[in-house]
Amino acid sequence: MKTLNEYLKENKLKENDFRIIVMGIQNAHNTLETIDFDFKKINYEGTKESLGFTTKDGDYDFHYELSKFLIRLLRFTDVNDDKALPLAYSLFVRSSKDGYRLKDLIEILEAKKVA
Repeated sequence: MKTLNEYLKENKLKENDFRIIVMGIQNAHNTLETIDFDFKKINYEGTKESLGFTTKDGDYDFHYELSKFLIRLLRFTDVNDDKALPLAYSLFVRSSKDGYRLKDLIEILEAKKVA
């Protein structure tokens, strides 16, 4: 399995990648106290519906760290995927607002599935 950093060196993120990543964050958040959002420490393979996270030490604000992570992911979005760019941007915008919750991001994913 590759790290997210290695995956991004070879691939641009498509719509399904964003779904896998956000759902993986939700699953990890249910079990890990603090998630390390360092691209070099996240195991990711785009063909599998799972991610591997490690924990982070020190001061930690989950929502702030997640927002920074989503901003960084925007740079790697496949601009030729007509669904990936609007989805990535929607996730970024919502995570930039005060008081957002992970549930808000999941709702964006669910809305995009229907659309």
